[in-house]
Amino acid sequence: MPGHETLLYKKAKAEEGKWLYSFRDTTQSYKEDYGWLHKAQKSGEFRNDKYMEDWLLFGTIILESDLDTEPLVAYQTYDCRWEIELVMRYYKQTREFNETRVHDDYSVIGSEFCNFLSTVITYRMLDAFEKSGLFHKMTYKKLLHILTRAKKVRIDGANWELITMNPSQIEILQTLELLPKPTLEKRGRKLKQCIVLLTGNVVIIIHYLSSWKKGAAASAGRNHAHL
Repeated sequence: MPGHETLLYKKAKAEEGKWLYSFRDTTQSYKEDYGWLHKAQKSGEFRNDKYMEDWLLFGTIILESDLDTEPLVAYQTYDCRWEIELVMRYYKQTREFNETRVHDDYSVIGSEFCNFLSTVITYRMLDAFEKSGLFHKMTYKKLLHILTRAKKVRIDGANWELITMNPSQIEILQTLELLPKPTLEKRGRKLKQCIVLLTGNVVIIIHYLSSWKKGAAASAGRNHAHL
């Protein structure tokens, strides 16, 4: 078999809709033979009839499937089965996903698809946190807690509004471009509004203050110029 030079195989059709795939790996057979003899010598319980019975099965794998495919495909699928265990361990231990407890194929596919989407979203969030430099300030757990609190509410049919959050949390949302950043006003001295009164050959300039209506006209005498 290409890529598995020490592997012998045979494919046979069993009952209706079933196929049998048998494989014998001579390298694995040698390892199992050595292990069996080493264990028997250590325990002192060697039996020739038992040895010959097990020897026929050393390095042998028999698969039953309803899929009619090439033996190489069937063996490679079986050979990478441990990767499935690694993925499931990642879901349960690292990501702490809840158990779905589903059995039929449709439910299993749907459950794993949701897990896959969750994993993709998680890694994109990690990438966004890393690029924004937030990981230098706080942990992933803290950032996730802040994002969980970012909720919008709508009262009496009004527009959706963000709930009250700390300014530091608002800044994090703006850093992640989840909220628009405030526009910075140009600094500079604002021009004061004034009223110009012409009285003969005198120009009186009165500053328009917020307290004008409260008698600020008294300041007019300090803000005039003669022509």
